[in-house]
Amino acid sequence: MTLGAISDRIADELVRPDLRASHVPLSVKDAIREAANYRFWFNEVRGLSFNTVADQDFYDQAALPDLAWLSRVDALWIVVNGQRRNLTLVNALAVNDWKDGDTILTGEPCHYARYGDGFLLWMVPRDVWPVYIDGTTRFSELTADSDSNAYLTEGERYIRALAKANLLENVVRDFAQADRQWQVAEREKRNLLMETANRISTNRLAACL
Repeated sequence: MTLGAISDRIADELVRPDLRASHVPLSVKDAIREAANYRFWFNEVRGLSFNTVADQDFYDQAALPDLAWLSRVDALWIVVNGQRRNLTLVNALAVNDWKDGDTILTGEPCHYARYGDGFLLWMVPRDVWPVYIDGTTRFSELTADSDSNAYLTEGERYIRALAKANLLENVVRDFAQADRQWQVAEREKRNLLMETANRISTNRLAACL
């Protein structure tokens, strides 16, 4: 389903065609941002990669556009001489504390921090190494009516319920209907989380060690 198609359907279901052009698409985008806080099988990304630059410690969407849309990072690592080196997540303030004034300490990074829409590495890379990322994403911003992503296909019922709940609460101001729609959204979220759990389950008992 596209942004235009789901917006048409929401406006029809609410019997509010006056909201179609402005409020509905914005509510759909807000719903995607909210849904991106949860892990579903369709919003996982594996092996996103970019290369470090010598003496550069910060990397954002200029290095890899998809970095701007990451909602959660499961693992981040570099590959040095064919060996994987996992980086440990720390607070960006810690990285700033480790810096020694104007002196640039370079080496193989062993820590990273989320900073804005990018990553701050420590130590500062002294060479070019590939960096790989696993995590979850909200995907790039939907702009045109013809745009779509996995939230509007695999997660369409959840996104539609969230968008309607937001509209009813914040625009229409029908709080009773909004409460009912929040319940529908919660049900759809549980269904997606159950499906996600079923997809990753091995259906086997783990051995006790």
